[in-house]
Amino acid sequence: MRQDRMIRVQALKRRLQTQTYEVNATAVAAAILKRPAARRLILPQLRWPTDDAQSRGTSARRADR
Repeated sequence: MRQDRMIRVQALKRRLQTQTYEVNATAVAAAILKRPAARRLILPQLRWPTDDAQSRGTSARRADR
């Protein structure tokens, strides 16, 4: 199950790299943050505007364990 989810996330990331989507950023963030495994894959790749946001993401990842 976990492997299947990772494969789906990788496929989604490939699609996002090759196509341009107009998306609701709040909905995307909510979907990512609901899934701990996806959050661990995706959050480290985002460039946050402030260190404060980075620390929030890190503490959220720690809380999942």
